[in-house]
Amino acid sequence: MGIKQPKRNKGKRLKLHEVGNRSSQLEKPLFSFEFLNHDARYGLSKCSSDEKSRFIEKIVQLSQLTWAEIQSSGRHQVGFEKIPAKQIRAKLHPEADARRDYLSFRCIGKAPMVGYRVGRVFYILWIDRDFTLYKH
Repeated sequence: MGIKQPKRNKGKRLKLHEVGNRSSQLEKPLFSFEFLNHDARYGLSKCSSDEKSRFIEKIVQLSQLTWAEIQSSGRHQVGFEKIPAKQIRAKLHPEADARRDYLSFRCIGKAPMVGYRVGRVFYILWIDRDFTLYKH
């Protein structure tokens, strides 16, 4: 007979975040740079210091809202627009999840960051600062 380990979801210093069946629409977004090629044409290395600063400010702004609030906002505010995958002119990172539609958020003035969402995580794939990633 093996010893059963008790399920622990909290301790003196640690509490696990319990989401349960809560919709990711009610959650604030998390941003992943896992599939962003930093040295490529649509990466951070091509951005100026001012553009990087504005990009981070946008991510901070979005991270204060829920996905439902973002989705109900217009694309010219903090919302997004959907871009069909067939319109994208760049290669997808080989480990990124291929999607039919991508989401485009304005992040540097009108220049968008483009990626996809899984649950509450937004995977940033491209920063389209020169408006060449897709037909605008």
